[in-house]
Amino acid sequence: MPQKALEELLERREAIAWEIARHPRPITGCDVHFNRLLEERAALTEQIDRLQALEDRGDALPAADAHRD
Repeated sequence: MPQKALEELLERREAIAWEIARHPRPITGCDVHFNRLLEERAALTEQIDRLQALEDRGDALPAADAHRD
């Protein structure tokens, strides 16, 4: 993924963190929206960590549109 895509992932994760911080306290297991935000944040963090690891190793990042038709 090019640097721009990584920046977009980081921005999205920051936006989710902001939304989580301002979200009313959830009722455990009952707040679907809050749980979805937590899941999305975790998925974004995994993607970001993988991309940053590739960059740290010096591997080329895949093109953002490599899998598009």
